[in-house]
Amino acid sequence: MTSKRVHTIRSAESDWQRHLIFLSEAYGEDEENDFVRDVQRMVHEVLDESFSHVAPLLAVEAIWIPSRRSGVPRVPRPPMRPQTAFGLFRDSSAPLRLVEPGPRSYRLAKKICHETLSRTLCSDSVLILLANDPYYGGLGDDIIIVTNSKSSGVLALRHELGHALGDVGEEYDAGIDYSGANFATSPMPCPKNYKPRIEYLFDGVERTIYDCVQWLGADNKNLQPKNASLALAEWPWQRPPFLRTFHTPQANHKWHTTLELSVAGGLGLTASIVPAEQKAHIDLPLIFKSSSSYDNPLDRCFATAQIVLNPGTTYTLRLDEDVFLRKHSIVYQNFSWSPQKLLCHVQLHLEQLQHQQNINIENTRLGVYPIFDLHRKLVGYRPTRCTCLMRDVTAGHFCQCCRDLILRRLLASANPLDQLQIIQNTRVDTQLTPLVRAGLVRLKWFRHDESGLSREDTSKRNLSVLTEFGCWTLIARFTSPHLLTHRPNVLEARSSFFFGKGNSRCFFGSNDMQPTHRINWRYSSSIYDSEEDKNNDVTSSSSALFSYFNILSMVIFFFLLVPLIYFLLVGFFCHKNRRRQRSPSSCFRNIIMRYGWWRRRDSQHHSSSCSDNSSCRTNIYGGTAATFSSSPSRSLKNNLIRSKVI
Repeated sequence: MTSKRVHTIRSAESDWQRHLIFLSEAYGEDEENDFVRDVQRMVHEVLDESFSHVAPLLAVEAIWIPSRRSGVPRVPRPPMRPQTAFGLFRDSSAPLRLVEPGPRSYRLAKKICHETLSRTLCSDSVLILLANDPYYGGLGDDIIIVTNSKSSGVLALRHELGHALGDVGEEYDAGIDYSGANFATSPMPCPKNYKPRIEYLFDGVERTIYDCVQWLGADNKNLQPKNASLALAEWPWQRPPFLRTFHTPQANHKWHTTLELSVAGGLGLTASIVPAEQKAHIDLPLIFKSSSSYDNPLDRCFATAQIVLNPGTTYTLRLDEDVFLRKHSIVYQNFSWSPQKLLCHVQLHLEQLQHQQNINIENTRLGVYPIFDLHRKLVGYRPTRCTCLMRDVTAGHFCQCCRDLILRRLLASANPLDQLQIIQNTRVDTQLTPLVRAGLVRLKWFRHDESGLSREDTSKRNLSVLTEFGCWTLIARFTSPHLLTHRPNVLEARSSFFFGKGNSRCFFGSNDMQPTHRINWRYSSSIYDSEEDKNNDVTSSSSALFSYFNILSMVIFFFLLVPLIYFLLVGFFCHKNRRRQRSPSSCFRNIIMRYGWWRRRDSQHHSSSCSDNSSCRTNIYGGTAATFSSSPSRSLKNNLIRSKVI
């Protein structure tokens, strides 16, 4: 690992872009070109297709680290002395489940990234270990692990990137970790200003949990969740035959049943369902799914079949090995190893759909669809039926809810105007050129005069580089058809600053500020081009008046609060010492006379009138004679006791 080189796959045009950093694993010393080609191929299939709506927000680099051996080893436990760069391995007992990290894999990947690029860049980037292996294997953790498989590598990469870039949760059944804004524990729509709760797992891992549906508007209160059930969910990891009996629940309509399974090693299957009361079986034609142009039957392959079953009936699912009947588009290479013929997983989904005759209607709409855990119990709800790759890795694209989440999260973490640069006092570079070029961001420039009023300079609209001196406010508005329509679909950021020579003070709204940036993305319910001419003039009188009103309110509140606290404390003291007082009014009068703000003036007058005597007489408490010492060291308590004795 002495020679490390960085290859720029997609250069960063701005500092705020999110970086995807690939690191080579299990590539031999003479396979550097193969690694670069693999990264370029996967980036093209992922960013130009599944992540095309956020591609301008991403940059890609690849770090080449050679290994002593080519290929991921298959061993029963993590190797003590790994021969690859990061020590990844496959469990020899179940080689197609995943590629697992060694005890030092993640720490070593971060260390190499910090040494090769920079600590700041790597801490804000998504690290991806690309393993040189021709078969299925993906893992989403602190660092993403995928293989360079031409048939399944992209499937795992785009699914794991959904977790990393958008904090998008799982949507498939029989899982163990459900969270994110695309998962809800109840079917009720979220109220206005709802905030999700945070759950803390091991090692400081956080999960955002929504107790309501946020992907639908508040107007969908009468939308009912779909009636569904998970009849079967198993991972056999063995060769057929496979027989399981299941029962369809009682219902008013027939059950639309979907069989989902995956095989490996070129296994051929025949599927059939046998009703309990009949001996004749019903054949299920399996349709193998693939979102890649490269089809490798030795790799893990996914298939599906559909049938309509009667409610309240017992059936038997039977899977038998048969000749592999699929047609393939390529001639397969002689890989270094071939997996055994295995039936990897089997699931049976039962649904009652409103549009039984046209399932495409159900596939394209957002709704409330149940999710079941490993024990087939209902745990929550998801946005779509089966068209999102967070549920089906072969789908090829995200649903509208997940696209919205990924886009908003990237924009929230980027804060593009935070990287506004004034270059050598000659120009201001917004670094929004890639977004402006893609038509995703529109810019407006407002020039401020000495009174605080501003007017848009229409000649500079959508100009990403400014060269004219003055006090400016830049408004950048981002809109996209991939944002959900029931939520504000315009994101806005503002930055106010002075550009010029010397020190100048600019009045921006209600604050007389030194040149600075005020940046934050906020949601705006208005459309960018609506009332275009009406909003050209931006005045600050209302905001300034509001600020002055706040200051006046705080002053009045302070002068009312201090006397209130003072009298409350006096009342508490008098109540506590009520047994020693003849009346509450006398207690108040004595304390106020003793600790009032006018005491200093009275004490001076009192000391001057009693300067010739050691003590003075006064009449209080209805004429009772009480002696008060002229010495300021005596307490009020002693004076009250003395008055009773006399």
